[in-house]
Parts: sequence; structure tokens; C-alpha cells
Amino acid sequence: IRHHASEEDLLVLLETIRAAVGLKLRMQALASQMRQARSIQHSLLPGCLPKPPGFELAAISVPADEVGGDVYDAQEVEPGTVGFLLADASGHGLPAALQARDVVVGMRMGQARGEKINATVARLNRVINQGGLASRFISLFYGELESTGSLVYVNGGHCPPLLASADGQVRELMTCGPVLGPLPEAVYKRGYVTLEPGDMLLVYTDGVTERLDPQAPGGEDDLHEFGRDRLVALLRECRGGDAESAAAAIMGAVRAFGHDAPLADDVSLVVIRR
Repeated sequence: IRHHASEEDLLVLLETIRAAVGLKLRMQALASQMRQARSIQHSLLPGCLPKPPGFELAAISVPADEVGGDVYDAQEVEPGTVGFLLADASGHGLPAALQARDVVVGMRMGQARGEKINATVARLNRVINQGGLASRFISLFYGELESTGSLVYVNGGHCPPLLASADGQVRELMTCGPVLGPLPEAVYKRGYVTLEPGDMLLVYTDGVTERLDPQAPGGEDDLHEFGRDRLVALLRECRGGDAESAAAAIMGAVRAFGHDAPLADDVSLVVIRR
């Protein structure tokens, strides 16, 4: 500066430094806010999952960003009955995380009031419709599992869960309604199924089946997905083990399929084994 820069060059240099420092400070402030948002989101997750006699529960959720749009919950709603959910807000990041938070809070309020689960989901759908953007939506699977193995559930546009029986048969829970948000008067029906001894139920988000293989031949347009068939085969292999091992094996397979590349979407799953 002493020997080569004019006053005009010096002013340009100082302005550049000022802008760079200002940008860095704003980035640090945003990173701090995201860390706080992540802490708030984690506070909504159950500290430990219920352990109903005769059943095992396990859950894993890995966001694609600092915070994600996937959320799960599991609470004892009454003696002998556990309510659990898995929800997936469209997109990911902070906007999706805020919507996912609303689902957990709304469903817990419905549980506290002892409402029928389809009525609770319908009311939550109207709240989301009134407070959200038409371009955003949430898929939700909510079920209440009794000590007898009876499961009553509502599916709001979520991936159909997979139920693996002890003999290796795998079927989908097909009762389903629309996603939450776009249709304020949507109607949701209850589905019923019984978990027999040895059965394993897998509830998952589409980040599992839509995980891409970045090394697939044919270029970017031909990237192929982890897919439902691969997930079904993996569930058959895991059904004899405990729920926590099955959840870890599925998540590990999803990561390995993408060759440990960063996640493009949030990946979450809930496993229940009787």
C-alpha cells in the first residue's frame, strides 16, 4: 500500500475486506441459528423409546442438512398402548423442520385429549392447510399399538409401511389418505392389522427408497435408486434379529448404496418387532 497503491485502490481494497468480514459474520450468525434450530428439533424427539412388554422399537433419522423435514415420535398414550409416528415434510432444511415440528406438537395434543386418531389427523391437516403454503405438504404415518399386537393406524400420503411375517412374507399396509396440507377437507380412514410373534414392521421415508447410486453407469440421467424391492429383500434378511440391529442394517445399506455420498434427502425409519 505504501509504495504501489493509490488512494482509490486503497479504498477499493478496504471495501472488499469490509464486505468479506461482514459476509463471514453473517454466515457465523446463520450457522449459530441453525445449530439452535437443530437443538430444538432434537428436543422434540423422544429421549428414549417406549419398551412395551413383548415388543422392540427402534428409530433412526438422518437429515440431509443441518436440520431436516423428517421427524418421528413414540409415546405411551395409555397403559398398554404406544402411539408412534413418522412424518416427512416436503423438501428439507429449516422450512421443512418447522412443519415437521407442527406435526409432533399437534399429534401429542390429540393423544392428550384421547381423540380418535383419524379425527386428530384430519384436524391437523386443516391447521397445516390454513397456516402453510399450497406448494408445501407433509406425509404422515401414525399408529397405536396395543399389547395384544393390534395396530390401528392412519396414513396421510406416506410410503406404505412394510410388514414382514415370521415365514418371510412381506406385505404393505395399504390403507392410505392424502398428504396433509393441500386439501382442507380431506378424510382419513383407519387401517387395522395385527402383529403376530416374530413379525417386524418397517415404517420409512422416501429418502430410503430414493437414495441414488452416483456410480451407476450411463451418466447422470440414468442414476438408479435403492428402491422398494431392495428394501423388501433386506427386511426379509433382518426380520429374525432385534429391531435395533435391523434399523442399523437398513441405514447402513442405504448409505453404502450411495457410496457414502452426502444425502440428497432426509432418511428416517422406525422398526417395531414383536
